[in-house]
Amino acid sequence: HPDEHFRTVARALNDRAVDLYNRVRMDPRVYKLLRRAQTVRLGLADQHYLHRWREAFERHGVQQAPRVQAKLNVLRTAIRRLEEEFDRNLAEDREEVQLPVASLIGVPARILADKVIPGTTLARITSRGADIEAVLTYATQPAARRTALHLRDYRGRKNVQVLEKLLPARQKLARLLGFPNFAAYATHATMQRSISNVKALFELVRRDTEGEYEAYLRL
Repeated sequence: HPDEHFRTVARALNDRAVDLYNRVRMDPRVYKLLRRAQTVRLGLADQHYLHRWREAFERHGVQQAPRVQAKLNVLRTAIRRLEEEFDRNLAEDREEVQLPVASLIGVPARILADKVIPGTTLARITSRGADIEAVLTYATQPAARRTALHLRDYRGRKNVQVLEKLLPARQKLARLLGFPNFAAYATHATMQRSISNVKALFELVRRDTEGEYEAYLRL
């Protein structure tokens, strides 16, 4: 949002919502009610939903000792702050390049009009998502597309330092909860359930599409 006050209030409200979410997921009273719930009269969909809710509480650490829960809370707060910083660095990134208008053949005139620098034959392309997507979607010249890709992929260089703190924190969180790494922890909450299942899916997709992709590259 362009208004700084709005962003500050939104961040504060989000923090309160996340804190409430974490307190509920760590509340043994709520967990006990979920454990006591009878599934005999529930349909299969409701049984599955209840099972996933119980799992979510367990994955969050409701069964852990109080000192472990305290460590989890500290880690989650640190991780949330780092993730917010990561997103903020991307949102505030304002790098740009200037490309000859002639290199942007294919980009519709209505999109290109507000990017042309007055009195020149150059267009200003920033690291904003809309600018990048316009070039990648419409520009026909490979050089312009490569420039846009480079601008997109090198956004938020400050995030190198953020990741150096975020990745170890996530790893520590996962290990406290009994997972070998954060990937295993995050995947457990998805339909795939495990890293091995994800790898199997990737291999299936690779095997079925590799030939078509190689043919595409030869075009």
